[in-house]
Amino acid sequence: MSSNTPNLGLLKKDPIADGNETFNIQTMLNDNWDKIDEAVGNIKVPDASLTEKGIVQLSNATNSTSENMAPTLKAVKAAMDEALASKQLGVEQKANVVAALNSIGVAASTNETWAQLIAKMAGVIRATGNATAADVLAGKTFSNGSGNGLTGSMPNKGAVVITPGPADQTIPTGYHNGAGKVAGVQFNQNALLVGNTVAGTPGMMPNRSADNNHMPGLESTVWPGDRFFIRPPNGYFNGSTWVTADVPGLTAANLRAGVNVAGLVGTLQEGKKFYKQDISIPPYGKVEFDINIGFNWSVVLLIANSEDWDGGISSFYLRHPEGSLSTGMSYNGLLTNPTLTGIHLYYSNGNNTTKGIIVYAYGR
Repeated sequence: MSSNTPNLGLLKKDPIADGNETFNIQTMLNDNWDKIDEAVGNIKVPDASLTEKGIVQLSNATNSTSENMAPTLKAVKAAMDEALASKQLGVEQKANVVAALNSIGVAASTNETWAQLIAKMAGVIRATGNATAADVLAGKTFSNGSGNGLTGSMPNKGAVVITPGPADQTIPTGYHNGAGKVAGVQFNQNALLVGNTVAGTPGMMPNRSADNNHMPGLESTVWPGDRFFIRPPNGYFNGSTWVTADVPGLTAANLRAGVNVAGLVGTLQEGKKFYKQDISIPPYGKVEFDINIGFNWSVVLLIANSEDWDGGISSFYLRHPEGSLSTGMSYNGLLTNPTLTGIHLYYSNGNNTTKGIIVYAYGR
């Protein structure tokens, strides 16, 4: 006996009960296929979503954000490989971070979580600065904005002592501990010429050659028949300056004729008592001293020796050579205090030019 399927109503024959019937192509095949075709045609399968089942497209992409596509095994494997590689990199980087923290004195372990390690890294003060190895003492370590654990190269000079010399001396490059010094220069200021300075100390030695080319000596003495001594004043002499001493009586007229004393040749004729002395007086200056004539005189004359003076005898003193010293005759009061062999002279120059006078003395 024939029957129909519950869903599509397809005709079915019972092989036993309907076995003798003639096979009807229309009812048994064509009508059933039409029903199947119609039923299949009415099937509408939606696209799959997060809330509904449906048709899903496969994809090999590993970087898509789509929610209606399904990954293939190939995509799953690629994502898994990348995840494993990232995990390995994370492990290695974690080890590097732990090592870096330990190297700067921050205790860390790979057993700690990233959150724990990040907190420790946040507490590390980053080095700054622009010091270089040449700025830091050799053997000392430092850090700057470019790196940590750097080693200085500046040489340690310690306490350097520089002794001044005639040429400039270079101060050595490096660290100086503050105990070094430039040695002081000790010297006698009186041994250094005025106008010169050594180590900031001025010289005090007078420049006698700059003062006077004929510098008067401080004192003089004679070794009879030997030599004449003049003691110069303290100071510098350039080799062109003369040191002088007043010797009023050292004239040719007071030396026996032909006698040479230091280049001065005498003109005194033996048996004749005669004395002559030339005297120079500076502008507005004066002379006053005792004249040693050297013999018993009878007359002393003081004569002006200048073209713009009146000339002639300015003063004289007369006495008898064997007479009393308290007796005699004088003129103008410039020659006073007579002795047996000398007399006192005073003369003042009231002009602004150098003047000269001559003293003559005569005996019997």
